[in-house]
Amino acid sequence: MGQQHVRGCSLPTRHRPALPSLEAMCRRLNQRINAAHEPTLLAFYERHQLLLARLAPVTGAERRYINQLARRHGSSLYFD
Repeated sequence: MGQQHVRGCSLPTRHRPALPSLEAMCRRLNQRINAAHEPTLLAFYERHQLLLARLAPVTGAERRYINQLARRHGSSLYFD
């Protein structure tokens, strides 16, 4: 299966929840990221943590997914 291109982000369609905050930030910043590459995805969330809190809060399944990535890759990023 290929990747689904969502307005500025290329997100794999399998094994991930919907990432509406990521998609909103990609549109807002006019950036493309490959969400299939977990370290890149995590770095994007770390770099834009303050903007995410104001523009597109991370909630639900997306928050759980990012917290899991942070634990897996040893990041101090944590969304409560």
